[in-house]
Amino acid sequence: KITVFQENAEAGDYRVGMWSNASASAMTFMPNQSYSDPKYRELFQTLDFRIALSHAIDRDLINEIAFLGQAVPRTISVIDASPYFAEDIVNIYGEFDPDRSNELLDALGLEKGPDGFRTFEDGSVIDLIIETQDSGVGLDIIELVAENWNAIGLKTSIRSMTRDIYWPRAIGNEVMIATWGTDRGLVPMV
Repeated sequence: KITVFQENAEAGDYRVGMWSNASASAMTFMPNQSYSDPKYRELFQTLDFRIALSHAIDRDLINEIAFLGQAVPRTISVIDASPYFAEDIVNIYGEFDPDRSNELLDALGLEKGPDGFRTFEDGSVIDLIIETQDSGVGLDIIELVAENWNAIGLKTSIRSMTRDIYWPRAIGNEVMIATWGTDRGLVPMV
């Protein structure tokens, strides 16, 4: 609603200010590296697979759609005001580069089947499931990321549920790819 507020600021005799946020990220995707299915556990433990997932995310598009261009597209890191901020890693593996994602996935031997989706070596389709308790803007972000991952041949679906169902699943090691906002962006050790 910021556009409406800004358009009416003079007539309403008020000003609109943007609150600086100390969150490290609005949405973090966490592939479960100890997932119960050994094929997915091994896949999620593979650094190049996680790098491929990251390069496939169009953070600029997310910024425009979800945040009206007001956010700073980047990977998870502490905020600039943190004493632990490191400029050289602020957007590590964060460039939108689906070609690089495809190269990495191809190098891992994850071939595309006739339907365009990638498979494990045994021919079974890689079927990623993002689980979340988010709604609104958070769910919009997740849907955009799922579209990005589908575009590189990783079949991706979303399961949205209430927090009282999601949280026990997440801490019970049952979620394949968990989501959460990452706050405490000043001091990462918290």
